[in-house]
Amino acid sequence: MSNAVSSETPGEFDVIESRAGLFVECLGEKVEVRPITVGRLPSFARAVRPMLGSISKSLSESSFNLEMAVNLIDSHGDAIIEAVAAATGRDVGWLGDAQLDEFTELVVAVFSVNLDFFVQRLLPSIEGDVSTLAKKLRLLSGGGRTPSKR
Repeated sequence: MSNAVSSETPGEFDVIESRAGLFVECLGEKVEVRPITVGRLPSFARAVRPMLGSISKSLSESSFNLEMAVNLIDSHGDAIIEAVAAATGRDVGWLGDAQLDEFTELVVAVFSVNLDFFVQRLLPSIEGDVSTLAKKLRLLSGGGRTPSKR
């Protein structure tokens, strides 16, 4: 399996860069992976929500790689399949027939192409929401102090 990004003639599993996105060979077809569009955003966001913590930790390195993809597949199998389906416009059932190496290449491509979306938009928004929720919970619970019982 190759993680190579190339503009030359693609090999069986090469990912090739285009101006609009990446192409990944999967099930004998070239699948174009482009930045998430508004129409695909709701289903993609629902799919990635359960794995945002894992994605946030992974992106501290600022690039998405094969090891991160395998970890996400291991920890969030169904969600990652749904996210890739939403991002590529492919059916979940079709993706289910892919070989692991092909699917892993798709995962890497989806997250690589949409890295700016995660780093600049989604993660700061989620982190802000979590911070606000934590503050509200502290206020509701009396700032962390427990009242004495009489």
